[in-house]
Parts: sequence; structure tokens; C-alpha cells
Amino acid sequence: MPKSLASFCRLCLTKTASKVPVFGGDQENVTNLLALIELSINPETESDAVLCFDCVVTLETFLQYKDQCHVNDAFLKTLPPKDSAEDSEASEEEEDADAMECDILQVEDDGAESGDSELVEVVEPQKKAKSKVSPKPKKEIRKAKQLKVAKVAEDPLNIKRSSRVLRQKAKPEPSPKKKLTEPSKPVQEIPEFPGPQPTEDELPKLLDSYPNYFHFERGSRSLYYNLVYYGERFNSAVYGPSYTYWQCSHRSKFKCPALLHVTNDYTEFERRFEHTHGDQKSKGKPELLTPKQALPTVFRICWHRVKEKKIKRKQAKDSKKGLRSDGDHEAAEETISEKKFTDNEVLESGEEEDDYF
Repeated sequence: MPKSLASFCRLCLTKTASKVPVFGGDQENVTNLLALIELSINPETESDAVLCFDCVVTLETFLQYKDQCHVNDAFLKTLPPKDSAEDSEASEEEEDADAMECDILQVEDDGAESGDSELVEVVEPQKKAKSKVSPKPKKEIRKAKQLKVAKVAEDPLNIKRSSRVLRQKAKPEPSPKKKLTEPSKPVQEIPEFPGPQPTEDELPKLLDSYPNYFHFERGSRSLYYNLVYYGERFNSAVYGPSYTYWQCSHRSKFKCPALLHVTNDYTEFERRFEHTHGDQKSKGKPELLTPKQALPTVFRICWHRVKEKKIKRKQAKDSKKGLRSDGDHEAAEETISEKKFTDNEVLESGEEEDDYF
């Protein structure tokens, strides 16, 4: 590989300071990631080949997406038949209708606050002429009164907040007064992983307390958790031996590159990219969980994911060795067959016929 290209990424040809060598300390992991895109690099001619950090994260994300598809497929096969599923879908549609109705009321509330004085001026002169009073102004007044009562029970951690208020804050501050309590109902069980289970020494230690700028949440029909960091929502974690990458939950819809780099014990957080969209309202009301409630399960999921990656990489490596040994065996058989064919040609030509008989 020319020296002028040694500082460029082997995949995207981007010159970057954060480089990961293909043939180095982490050679096995990098070569296995390259196998996902069916790309092989010759270690003799390109011994100094490197990959950029963005390409490594993209390949890890693709591997995580592949594993997630298999997990979702296994979960869907355990669901009840279609007849029983129709009832749950109907209830979910009712929840969506309620959520849409709340959104409409919030929009009307903004208009009612700005034009509250105008409503009073219109209604008061009509009280004198009782025969000309129309029912429409009465309905508007009732809606305004109901919305004012609903504003009193506003929750700082509630997902359904006014987007007009959130746009004024680039980073919502955590509320020290809000404390997440233990759930009244048992949390939904994660499907059991096959194979051996981790011991206490293999999992990170659970701390007595965690800072209040992050917590977890999970929907009623969801299998895994979402991480909420300073009000920003992340999901689709990419697990590694010592760290985890959490991606923005709206990365597909808005092509958001936001990433959150977290150590596996959840004591250090680093945000790599900013969000490219405003606050988005989540569907339904997810269950809020403190770090002490969710981290024991998150630790186990991370341990199993890392172990599955190691097993798959080992299988891929063994399969490559098997293909190479099969190729050597076929080459030897071709050499033997060519030698036999040459001997038969000599006998048929008659040059050694006297010695043979």
C-alpha cells in the first residue's frame, strides 16, 4: 500500500486522526467486521491498512441490527394467534386516538391563552341579549377551563410536553425534586438467553446511588430499555467488551447521527454528535425506571451480547480455516489425477510396451 494512502481509511478513503489498524492488537475483531461486507485485505501487501472510527461504528451497528432482527423474529413467533392479537391492536388504536385528542387540546390551549381577553369581550355583551346567545362561545370557555386544570399536574419527566417550551431550552436540566419510585407492577421479563449464565464477578458492580441526569424507560410492548440522558432519548445499543454505544431513537426518521459513548458500568458518559431535530413526542406512556432498577438486566444483556459476538467470530474464523484446508486437499487430488493421466498416455503410445509386457 503506498505511503501516501497509509493515513486514509481503507473503506471510505477519509483522512482522519482516529485510526484503527486492520492488522494489529484487535486484528481478529476488525477482520470479522470486514467479513460482513465480504471484503478481505491482504496483510502482506497492505500491512499498514487502517479504518476510521466512523466505519468501525457503522459495521458494529450493522452487526447489532442483524442480531436484533433475529431476536425480534423469535419474539414474534411466541405471540398468540391473530384473533387474540386483534383485541390488543384495538386497544392500542384507542390509546393513539386519546394521544391525538390531547395534542389537539394542547394546540387549542395555546390559542386560548393568547386570546383569553378577546373571549371575555365577545361573551359579556351577549349576556344582555339572551335570545341571541349562541352555544359555540360556551363550548370554547369550557375547553379553556378544563385545560387550565390539566396544566397543574404537569410532570417534568413526562414525555408529552409542549414542543414550544422545549425549543427554548437547548439542554433540559434534570429536576432534583423528581424521584423515580419502584414500579407497582413487576417489570416485563427479558427472554432467557441460551447457554451459560454470568456470575457476579463477571458483571459490573451495582452502585448504591447514581446521578439523576439519566434513567431508563420501556414501553408496555417493548422488549428492551431506552436510555434517557439529560432529557435526550437513545436506543439500539451496540455492546462492546468495555463500552456501549447508544444511538438516537430517531436516527432513521431524521438521519440523526447522535451517539452516546457509555462505559459498561454506567459511570462515564460522552456525547459524540448532536441531534439534528427538535424534541419528539413518544407514543404512549412508557414505564420510567431508575438506574438501580434497570441496570441489573442491562448488565446481563450486555454480557450475553458480547459473548455471542465472540462465538460468532470464532465460528467464522474456523469456517475460513476449513475452506482453506478443503482447497489444499482438492489441489492435491488434481495433481494425482494429472499424474495418472500422463502415465496412461505413455502406455497407449507404445513407447514402453515391450518393457511392460
